[in-house]
Amino acid sequence: MSVALNPFRDLTASRWIYFISLVAYDVSVFGSLRFKRGKLKAWRALGVDSRVHKSIARTFPKREHLAPVSVDELLLELPVLTGHGLFRVEEDDGVLHVRGRFTKAAFEARCRQLAALFLAAADVGADGDICFLGEGVFVGYGISVGGGSGVLMTLSPDQVQNASMDPELDVISGYFSVADAAPPSAAAPPPSTDNPRTGLLDVPNPKRP
Repeated sequence: MSVALNPFRDLTASRWIYFISLVAYDVSVFGSLRFKRGKLKAWRALGVDSRVHKSIARTFPKREHLAPVSVDELLLELPVLTGHGLFRVEEDDGVLHVRGRFTKAAFEARCRQLAALFLAAADVGADGDICFLGEGVFVGYGISVGGGSGVLMTLSPDQVQNASMDPELDVISGYFSVADAAPPSAAAPPPSTDNPRTGLLDVPNPKRP
């Protein structure tokens, strides 16, 4: 009888953090934000400043606060900053779908700024969830906005497992497949119509209506 062994079972928290720091992996960014009429434009005009949110420094210690920029400027810059050339925001009747993939180095350089970008959506009354999910590792962060406030959290192993089954990850992988197999003018795969098993983060914002 064979027994599956978990090589990380006996790692302490500090050793686990050290181990993860040595591993190269990508980070997928995905989720949706819902805006009331006119509020998406208002969000794009806001500034992105990670120093405004104390939870960002706590969640991403030893990372840098970058110079404030507008949401619109950052959205234009991000596709060339991911390390993979993949960051897309697509609006559909007031719902903004976010899909991107960062190298580990690119994500660590921009993680505070990315968190501030989506937390700023709470200032215009948006609601929804965005996930930052390491691929092949138990590393994940979630942003939940609603009711005029936002929450940034480090995902538990169960939440990481749940997020890893979201069909949006297949859509993101599909962008790479199209890019590899077709000329640059080829259309991207359509958005997924499947529903996730459960809520993206499985931890509702207590202030969300």
